[in-house]
Amino acid sequence: MTKKFLVGRCIVQDLSDTDFYKLTMMYAMMLFFPHVWGRYEFTDRGKTQWNERMVDELKHQVKLIGGLRFSSDVLRTLAKFPFLPHHFLFETLKNLRMDPDEVQISLEDGRLKVVVEGPIYRAMLWEIYLMSTISELHYILNDLHPNWVLFQEKLQIKLEKILRYGLFVAEYGTRRRQSFAIHDTAVRMGMNIFVGTSNVWLAHKYGIKVLGTMAHEWFMLMQGIFGTRSANRMGLEFWLKVYGSRLGTALTDTFTTEAFLNDFTYDFATGFDSLRQDSGDPYVIGEMFINHWNQLGIDPLTKTTMFSDSLNIDKAHDLDAHFRGRVKRVASGIGTDITNDCGLTPLNMVIKLAAVKDMSRVTPRWVDVVKISDHPGKARGTAEAIASTKYELGIAA
Repeated sequence: MTKKFLVGRCIVQDLSDTDFYKLTMMYAMMLFFPHVWGRYEFTDRGKTQWNERMVDELKHQVKLIGGLRFSSDVLRTLAKFPFLPHHFLFETLKNLRMDPDEVQISLEDGRLKVVVEGPIYRAMLWEIYLMSTISELHYILNDLHPNWVLFQEKLQIKLEKILRYGLFVAEYGTRRRQSFAIHDTAVRMGMNIFVGTSNVWLAHKYGIKVLGTMAHEWFMLMQGIFGTRSANRMGLEFWLKVYGSRLGTALTDTFTTEAFLNDFTYDFATGFDSLRQDSGDPYVIGEMFINHWNQLGIDPLTKTTMFSDSLNIDKAHDLDAHFRGRVKRVASGIGTDITNDCGLTPLNMVIKLAAVKDMSRVTPRWVDVVKISDHPGKARGTAEAIASTKYELGIAA
């Protein structure tokens, strides 16, 4: 007898229902590191309680994702960008299928455990699909319903503030959205106000700009291959080899912004036109950006600062007021506050790269990688790997 599931449809709409930086990193990984495997691990900082029925539902969703593909219409839209080549779009992505066997899901003392292992260029795509699925499943299976009136009223106020203050706000809410329906509505309502969205599917649907460059896993991959001290430098070098200055926003806090800026030489600073803060005190980090550009003899008024750490519109406005006129542009990437502000508590979860394995070596072995960040609570990795990374970079324990 066929098992019936409460959620029979696939929550993920299409393989393009993901963030754009996954595709930009995927292309770069396939060019230089097709032989490297990655292990990704789920962490629920909110300690949400799950049960076996919920785990079965998630496993079913993973199987359904295995049957999805990239919409041809979306690929034709992406073809308008000069930095993703035709063969990558219409051969690699068009023929891509996710492998559900790469995802292992279990329950330990009521806590959800998810581990993904596979070629890193494909395994890393699971992060967005899994997180958006886990979030929406959580609300459905616990019979928690969004307050649609409240959501739209609050979003309308936020959109009016963006216009009133003249802010540059990008929608970055795919991973922790309440649901696809809420996300879709948010982008539709803000399509003429947001500077763009990170979600490829929705950018195509509403004809707005799709945004994104790199994530922490890019530099964590470099740590696993080239070592801690070379990770930032190699990550920047390989990125410029692929994209030049066309995707010129660099993420600074994988191993702390201070460590990043130590490697961010004049050549890198001229190659990247923007720096993104994602942890720590945004005012302190923003000042570090400006001081570093000045020390390199580069006018900060030619550069953009981007903030993306747990922002809301009011925080974005305060940051804009502080830095406006001192840099070329102050930009903000806002996620959960746009796509999950509907009267429910968002899940506090992440999926991060935990280890990499170079399969081209005679004896491949897993190498632990870490994310330190500029906030102690955001560090990810084993205690031993975190301590070793801090030691090598001279970061206080």
